[in-house]
Amino acid sequence: MADWFLEARRRFCAWPRKIARRKPSAPGCVWIRGAALLLFCAHPAWALAGIVETLDGKTIEGRLHLGAAGVRVISSNAERIEINLTNLLRADFSMATNASASPDGASFGQDASHREDGALPAPWRSASIGSAERRGGAGQVDGVFTLEAVPRPRKMRGEALHFVYQTWDGDGEIVARVVSLQPRGAKGKPARAGVMMRAGLEPESANVSLSLSGGLGSLFRRWSRKGEKVVGDQRPEIKPPYWVKLARENGQIAGYLSTDGQSWKLAASSATDLPTRMFVGLAVLSRRDTIAAAALDRVSIRSTVPRAQFTPRVVLRDGTVIADHFVAMDETGITFSQEKRPLKVLTADVARLLFQPVFEASSLTPGRTGLLLSNGDFIDGEFRGLEGGWVMISSVLLGQRSYELNRRVAAVILRRVSPRMAPFEITTSDGSVWHPASLTVQEETLHVEEPLAGAREIPVPELLEIRRNATR
Repeated sequence: MADWFLEARRRFCAWPRKIARRKPSAPGCVWIRGAALLLFCAHPAWALAGIVETLDGKTIEGRLHLGAAGVRVISSNAERIEINLTNLLRADFSMATNASASPDGASFGQDASHREDGALPAPWRSASIGSAERRGGAGQVDGVFTLEAVPRPRKMRGEALHFVYQTWDGDGEIVARVVSLQPRGAKGKPARAGVMMRAGLEPESANVSLSLSGGLGSLFRRWSRKGEKVVGDQRPEIKPPYWVKLARENGQIAGYLSTDGQSWKLAASSATDLPTRMFVGLAVLSRRDTIAAAALDRVSIRSTVPRAQFTPRVVLRDGTVIADHFVAMDETGITFSQEKRPLKVLTADVARLLFQPVFEASSLTPGRTGLLLSNGDFIDGEFRGLEGGWVMISSVLLGQRSYELNRRVAAVILRRVSPRMAPFEITTSDGSVWHPASLTVQEETLHVEEPLAGAREIPVPELLEIRRNATR
């Protein structure tokens, strides 16, 4: 489903909340608009496409709704499947692609998670790049992509890789888990598998990749006619199964690694001259005399918000993140914007305020409070207030001073974050991440109870993911 449609649908479905306190401009206008609203928000053809994973091992793809018991999936053959919250492992409402919808209105031409023939579902395509002895291959079954790259002839130069890709416009990120890779040998020039962004499908096209080997760690590589940048991490524990991510924002591409797909560590970053429209996907590289084969799953592609449009984040001490252009904050509490005004958060429950999308918490010294500036400098002090685009900090050395938020302050650090193990983690399209103590489902609405913020109603158009947390 196209990004513009999702955004239009989200805003339109929020319209009743905005006009609830207004009188209609003419008799009957609310009924007419309400009828259009009902059609736009509730018609099955416009439900969010996504994928559901259950505790009993099933993976189901289709149009997602919320019903009285949990998540309702309408598959490509119009079958309705009810998934109770007690059996829900994960529900992804985003259907991670910005490719054009197929003529029948589906985001993919076929039910991608249940292809028995193993063919790649639309819009994914594959290509062999480089001087290989023959074409490689690729397929997908139950969400697992398999790729095979054939080595180049001995007398030929360059690399031989197989690329599974789709076109992408603008900033965004691709995430995948490298499940397995063969051969796994760590000597010589090992095979590699991971994620890649390319300007074209020609061997000489500019590209950026983050890949893993079977025993030589990770490799971040940027190549273009202007030069090459390679950053490697040869720790032996970085090997399949392992998560990789590439994210492009404002001409910069960064590579990240993770053991669980949730906590990410920056591997490397670089400026790039890749065009706005590029190819994004999975790659396996053969660098020996044998065929390289890899399996990757949990593949997703998402848009990312440009830095200039970043919505500030309020990080609570229990790990919940609330995205909002909040109005002010004093030593007592936060004044949220009109949209989130019902939330009540005490300053004593706030751990951090984030004003830029790139934030590395690992760089902070535990127990240190104050301001983290955009240039990396840290100003120690105690928070005193925030209003009108300025934040006030008091310190023994400098006294009380004010700092302008616009492009200077990256974060305000008040106290440590001690995440509470909630049953589920809820991610929404505005960037919020909720760790509710409890949640209930009504028709097309998720009701969450956050101990430090209160109750929140989340309609389906605002949902990105419902994920069950692992039990200790």
